[in-house]
Amino acid sequence: MERPRLYSYVRFSSERQSKGTSIERQKSNIDNMVKKIAQEHDLEIFEEYQDLGVSAFKGKNATEGALADFIQHVETGKIPFGSYLLIESLDRFSRANPMVAVNMFTSLLLKGIVVITGIDNQIYRETKVNNDTLQQLMYSVMLFSRANDESETKSHRTIASALNKIKRHKARQLGDPVVAIKELGMDKWWTDSSSGFVKPHPVYYPIAQKMIELKQRGYSNRLILAYLKENHPAPTEGRSRGKWNIQHASRIIEPAIYGQKVINVNGESYTLDDYYPAIVTKDEYERLKFQIGNKSFAPLKEANPEIPLLSGIGILYCKH
Repeated sequence: MERPRLYSYVRFSSERQSKGTSIERQKSNIDNMVKKIAQEHDLEIFEEYQDLGVSAFKGKNATEGALADFIQHVETGKIPFGSYLLIESLDRFSRANPMVAVNMFTSLLLKGIVVITGIDNQIYRETKVNNDTLQQLMYSVMLFSRANDESETKSHRTIASALNKIKRHKARQLGDPVVAIKELGMDKWWTDSSSGFVKPHPVYYPIAQKMIELKQRGYSNRLILAYLKENHPAPTEGRSRGKWNIQHASRIIEPAIYGQKVINVNGESYTLDDYYPAIVTKDEYERLKFQIGNKSFAPLKEANPEIPLLSGIGILYCKH
């Protein structure tokens, strides 16, 4: 007879946490708990699901993250009835509206999933209703409600802080240091805001400049990607996590390269000029956009004897 499977779930909500101790702490705790729970309940250790940099406040992890994958795998039968899910605490599962969170949580229980929270050693499963199960369900509602309240408070503070920085940016004098606004999204990979101010990244800003130069010379996204992979280490922050991909080349042409940042707060859009260190002027950006969008202009897709080959930061010419 097969032993029940034990799955685990880890989530942290921000890029800052990914660089800090949140993921390491959770993973260390979960790894230790997995071994302990598997031994206590005679379970077979299976897959770990991770939502890295995904918020549970609006339930995003349950609609498009790894938790969504877990729920889908339960619904399709890939994860069998009677399997166990280990999470550090219920707020890792959801910080959404308590009614939404409880509905999502209990639907898993009704599909035969046993949920264990490591921080308080609670075991949740579908069972006959009695005083103990009612108390446990009320306890879970209280935890979901508290997690949602905490996130609501944090969200209000985050928005207030961002709006204050937006106001300060619009009032700043040209040439004043640019205060980084990290509350509502990351800055561009070719900038450095570790000091609290937005500056050109000492390594990646020159690479972005070279990419723009190659775009101006007519190089395709594929050739630019090949150049990046051959010559430069990829940024370690952000979703690419140390790997160049085609989006680095295809998405480099955007208003950010002439300094503009757009922030959306509660449905309202704020345009901040001179936020990023400019790589080109606005006129150069418009010309480059026109060049790329001009159907009569064919980008270079591969090197040939008449086309400069990329090598290092410079350009070599191949002649026969």
